Amino acid sequence: MSDNIIRDCAFSAVRNNAGDNVQIIGNSCFNLGEVAIFVEFGFNGCVVANNLGDRASVGVSITNFNEGGRLASATGNVLRNLFRRPDAITGVIGQGVGIAVEADAAITANVIEAAEFTDVSIGYGPYLRDVLLSGNVVRQSGVGVAVSVAPNAGPAHIANNLFSRCSGGAIVGYEWERAASADLATGGAGRFAHLAVSGNTVR
Repeated sequence: MSDNIIRDCAFSAVRNNAGDNVQIIGNSCFNLGEVAIFVEFGFNGCVVANNLGDRASVGVSITNFNEGGRLASATGNVLRNLFRRPDAITGVIGQGVGIAVEADAAITANVIEAAEFTDVSIGYGPYLRDVLLSGNVVRQSGVGVAVSVAPNAGPAHIANNLFSRCSGGAIVGYEWERAASADLATGGAGRFAHLAVSGNTVR
């Protein structure tokens, strides 16, 4: 799916539900109530590239490793103004995420700005495996990267990203919704054997 302009949707602009070998490229997505670009459930292989997203609860979500969802890249996307909102069923306020990813994925060369919670969410609880985050510009967020450090979380490599004005820390370990570390960009990542953190710039 490519080169569309999509705006003012109650939920998502683009949603891939369990599709394999899907490319979502060059779409402009504005004013979404939920996730702008959603790759979910048992998908196997998806490219999300060169999309623009402005105002959504989540910019790009590549999720559901618990359902077998895996194998993706997100490259060259520009995402901004990601807001938190009450859940329609529980009323709990959540989201406000630029890119969320869980398994067998590379997240490279994206520019993400102004996510209320975190510009990048890597894994959730034990649902994390083989994620690379490299060469991204991460700006003006609550937390730059929220990465799972829960028991049984798998490998993640966070390297050579630029973090600017992330008020809650550039890289913070999370156990589900709870912050479980100080800022790992400034040290301490070695206590988590599944994480490799190096070469990031923080300002």
